[in-house]
Amino acid sequence: MKRQLEKWVRSRKCYLYLLLGTAITFFMARASGSKAFFPALMTLVIYPVYALDLSQGRRDLALFHTLFWAFASSVCMILLVRYDDVRMAQAVFKGIEYRDEMFQWILTGEGREGSLKLFLPEHLKHFLLFCASSFFTAGVWGLAFGSLLLNYMNFYVGSLSLHSHHPLLSSLVGWPPWSVLRAIGFVLCGIALSEPLLSQLLRFRMDRHKCYQYFFVGLGFVLVDILIKANLASFWRDLLRRLVTL
Repeated sequence: MKRQLEKWVRSRKCYLYLLLGTAITFFMARASGSKAFFPALMTLVIYPVYALDLSQGRRDLALFHTLFWAFASSVCMILLVRYDDVRMAQAVFKGIEYRDEMFQWILTGEGREGSLKLFLPEHLKHFLLFCASSFFTAGVWGLAFGSLLLNYMNFYVGSLSLHSHHPLLSSLVGWPPWSVLRAIGFVLCGIALSEPLLSQLLRFRMDRHKCYQYFFVGLGFVLVDILIKANLASFWRDLLRRLVTL
């Protein structure tokens, strides 16, 4: 049984499971309109694969699987927002607030997105909450918290494409490069911080050196995210302003 699970998690069927599971999750969340239900469902899809990867010492697979799940979630959210933004707004925590805040920044340049002293405290708060959630719950609440952040970011990107002359391009650049780096950094740190408790629960040997390595590489991604955002936010705002009609 263990060997079969190991073979499955490395196969294409695992990616198909993540893709279909994510799509079903989004349709269920849209139907329910529950903001709490949504991240819980998303976590239920990814966590069994995530925990199995880590129990086998395959942090690389845990990284790829989680990033694939995040990508599938992004595509599903953007498409569903384009199809019915009103219904999706009911299911996404902070979706409308974040969308309006970002639209205001694109229009006027005012808001947290373009100011280091305003966005840095929020970034640090999110990072610390994510790290604590990952460490104390073996990654369960870390992934749920990540789902929540991912959802309202993607709700904004989907809304952005609705108001664009170039919907596909807007969907792509709606995720600025620093946000992509931050997402990768969070996943790397989450993997490292999930393993101590998970190794006790599933009784496998933890490689402390690898965990430290993953955490500090992830932290590096998060710090580079801050540096790039502080220097490129105004340029990215100008790019978005040319693509959309708000």
